This record gives sequence, C-alpha cells and structure tokens, in this order.
Amino acid sequence: MTHLMDGAFSRAGPRSRAGSPTHPLRSLTRLAGFVLTLLAAMIISHSPAAADPVDKSQIEEIVRDYIIENPEIIEEALGVLQTRSQEAEAKARASAVVAEQDALFQSEDDLAMGNHRR
Repeated sequence: MTHLMDGAFSRAGPRSRAGSPTHPLRSLTRLAGFVLTLLAAMIISHSPAAADPVDKSQIEEIVRDYIIENPEIIEEALGVLQTRSQEAEAKARASAVVAEQDALFQSEDDLAMGNHRR
C-alpha cells in the first residue's frame, strides 16, 4: 500500500524527482532560465524579418537588466510557482486517496454491529 506521507508529501519540503530536497536557489535558477528563454522567444517572434539577427548575449543582457530593475517579478513568479506546486500536491494526495479508497474505507477488520452480513 502506498503511504501518503512518502516522498514528495513529507514535511521536509518539496523534493526533486531523485528524492533529495529541492534547494530554493535551484528553483530560482530554473525560473531565471525559463524567463530568459521565454523573453528571447518573444523578442525573436516579434522582430521584423528585415531586422538584424538578434544576438543571444544581447537578449540575455536585456533580460538581466530588466530583472535587476524589476526584481519583484521574481518574487511574483516564485509565488505562482509555489501555488501551482501546492495545487499539484493536493491533487496527487486526492488521487492517492481515491486510488486506495477500498483499503482505507472497507477493511475486513472494521467493527460491525447488528445484523451485518458479509
């Protein structure tokens, strides 16, 4: 039987797929990489075809400067990430309960009173 408190649902905090605790800086690094990639894609997709090719280092510098000038976007993005993670964990817990509902709610060892027939 799967225990609900195993792995990703422990109180030690979020865990990576390998089972080790996820470090907040690693999440921030992944987020920054995602933001850079997203902004680069947006810049490239909106640039006119006749424009000069966009240099990756220029895009990275623009994104870095923007993040430095507006650091609250990192906090906002981390809040969204945390909310999504909590929602995913809640959904996984609910799915685990549904998957194990017979084992949880219909045991042969349950107390039965009166004219209970098996």
